[in-house]
Amino acid sequence: MTPLVLLFPYICLLAICLVSLRRQQGRQAVRSDEARSAESRPLTVVICVSHETRQELTRCLDSLRVAVGASARAADQVVVAFDGAPQESVAHVMAMLSSFPCKTRTVGHQERQGKKRAQRKAVSLADNADVVSIDADCSVSGHFFTSVRRGLPEGEFMLLLPVAMRGDGRALGRMEELEFTCLQVVTAGTASVGRPSMANGAGMVFSKRLYEEHDSHLEYASGDDMFLLEHAARIGARVAFLSDPDSLVETSAPATLGGYVRQRARWLSKTGGYGGVGAVHVVALATLMGNMSWPAGIVLSAMGLSSWWMTTAAFVLKLIADMACYAAGKGLWRSGVSLLWALPLEVLYPLMIAVVGMKTARLNWIAISCATPPKSQSVSV
Repeated sequence: MTPLVLLFPYICLLAICLVSLRRQQGRQAVRSDEARSAESRPLTVVICVSHETRQELTRCLDSLRVAVGASARAADQVVVAFDGAPQESVAHVMAMLSSFPCKTRTVGHQERQGKKRAQRKAVSLADNADVVSIDADCSVSGHFFTSVRRGLPEGEFMLLLPVAMRGDGRALGRMEELEFTCLQVVTAGTASVGRPSMANGAGMVFSKRLYEEHDSHLEYASGDDMFLLEHAARIGARVAFLSDPDSLVETSAPATLGGYVRQRARWLSKTGGYGGVGAVHVVALATLMGNMSWPAGIVLSAMGLSSWWMTTAAFVLKLIADMACYAAGKGLWRSGVSLLWALPLEVLYPLMIAVVGMKTARLNWIAISCATPPKSQSVSV
């Protein structure tokens, strides 16, 4: 097997995503009657607060207050769930909510019970049928609510929002921002062709009834977004991607390589709970094969089983494909990272994947060990 054969499914995947994203943006540029009627629908925003810093909470709530004020509806609501948050964070959030131009509500536990439980409690308190979920360390634009309302479908639905991961200007942060933008292009592209493969809880909108019906798999520490997506696809609910820059949700990239590995390992560890073989598995396999194509080519070439020019061609084609993917998403996700950072990312990414894979295997092994009940011991009488 040559490295070009491994790369082919990945190239096809990106081509489909780029074309479908462009078509999606063209369709949403024309406002439909459904979009006009949705502009009057009230929204409930759900936020779970746990270990976020005061600066992150201030940035999040300030951006929400501006967005609510720019598109206020009488029935709009913000629900904040505290999941073991320190008292100073609780006091700070309560003080900021007092100046919001809409209804607010809080619920919390002094003991940390997990984001899934906190979010489910917050959603149960939503007064409205349409719920927006964002993370407490994220921020939104001033026209966020207007943009979301225009994209609301009818019936039971899940609306995926563009999420941008901003680096801190250092090399790692720039590569993280570039990589995450490419992941988001795949998220948007697969959703646009009716085969959604990924979701991000940092920015999504859903019908309250759909959320309350889904199994959030509490045995996994994270993944409410993906398990909700799986449920929506299984029952035939409408899943769409909102390709509007005003609906962008911004979050910060992990500041260290260790933070990056822990974050991605946490995301990867929940995939064992996905039922059946769906788009998520196909996308994951194609992406893994593509990223490992040229490293596999090096091994095969060194063994005399492939030619070095094929390995070089695989690296160059993979680099061009990733640069095209990032260039296609750069405008929607408002990224200012130079395309030149794709080269060092291309070289380092297979190693980063391997480290994340080993970390995930370790986490899963620990989880299985802790969940295994002790063997019964026989007692002589």
